[in-house]
Amino acid sequence: MQEVSPQILADEQPQMIEVTLKEFDELVLDKQALDRLIENPDFNRIVVGKYFVLEFERLCGLLKSTNKAVQKDRDIVVEKVAGIGYIEGFLKQLGTSLTGIDNPEQRLELLRQIDEFNKQELESVEVA
Repeated sequence: MQEVSPQILADEQPQMIEVTLKEFDELVLDKQALDRLIENPDFNRIVVGKYFVLEFERLCGLLKSTNKAVQKDRDIVVEKVAGIGYIEGFLKQLGTSLTGIDNPEQRLELLRQIDEFNKQELESVEVA
């Protein structure tokens, strides 16, 4: 399996971005959906319990197998283990990036910043 370039990982790091009010509202909806998903007992039973834990353990056990047929398919097993890691990592990253986004004070601050930006744009047009 190839090593992942540090540059690729650096590119995936969360970055500060400017958002519009509509985009902010979409992020709030994402946060609310993620909260419901994480609290859903079916999600926790099937995805977390069965897939992230049991399937991961089963696949890792296969990697230790001395069975020739299993060893032949080791690349497939590694890809499946990596897939579990990617999904779990995505959900964790999403949770981290959306932490506190549903705070009404953040929306008010965004509105204030948009208003301030619009005033600056208007002043720069009037000066020109």
